[in-house]
Amino acid sequence: MSPRVITIPLSGGDRKNLNKELAKARSAHAALSQRAKVSRADGQKLLRAAHEKLMEADRLHCEAWNAIMFCGGPSADSPTIASAINGGFHLLLVCCNRCDAQRRLDLRKVRRPLDSHVHLMEAALFCESCSSPKRRQRAHILWLDREADPP
Repeated sequence: MSPRVITIPLSGGDRKNLNKELAKARSAHAALSQRAKVSRADGQKLLRAAHEKLMEADRLHCEAWNAIMFCGGPSADSPTIASAINGGFHLLLVCCNRCDAQRRLDLRKVRRPLDSHVHLMEAALFCESCSSPKRRQRAHILWLDREADPP
């Protein structure tokens, strides 16, 4: 059972004051609601622009890392898995140390933390074709790639 609400009858001056305060509250609600909608739209626009800038920064980092890997430079400054995927480079091109077979590894399917760097995956890369049950042949990273070869 809900509690009973007892309203106290208001005199003429009190009713006028209450109506005036209610009108102020309604107009404040309308004005603040409108400002909130405008602020939310501006915030959404800024978030979209920031997301596009982050995607561009990730893409440029991946391209810079690919350039240094092409030159045979150190792989230590690699992007993270998440930034590689965000930059559009979701494939990792790897090469076997023995048979030179090249494979593409989809970073979206890798079971590693997304904040780990790409070059740290090299220790877990092995060639499928020339590895035996007793000895697995290592593979090395060539670079990040955007898309697979057409079928």
